[in-house]
Amino acid sequence: MHLPGPLYATLAAALRDAFDGAELRDLVRTGLDVNLAEVAPTEKNLTEQVNELLSWAERAERVPELLACARAERPHSRTLQAAIAQYDAWAADGDPPAAQGRVPQPPPPPDDLVGRDR
Repeated sequence: MHLPGPLYATLAAALRDAFDGAELRDLVRTGLDVNLAEVAPTEKNLTEQVNELLSWAERAERVPELLACARAERPHSRTLQAAIAQYDAWAADGDPPAAQGRVPQPPPPPDDLVGRDR
């Protein structure tokens, strides 16, 4: 799953706003059963950690799970809840092929034209 740039930036900012480094580490460990240090080196600053975490979640197809954990942990964070609502709306649109880097192919020609000069 490839998040569009603006949505990625919104989610990253909301996660940084809602969690400090220790809280993010706990969220990932308890919610995803992953050590944050395995996906985002802890010597990096919070911005870099969140970016590494989101990139990993995209590659591992765990963005929905990460956001569900964050939503449950911070139900009163308006910024986080609004960002996740944007993600939900985007995901509900069926994750269009262009957003995943795929280019739609035209349909094949009708059977009655196959093998004939056009």
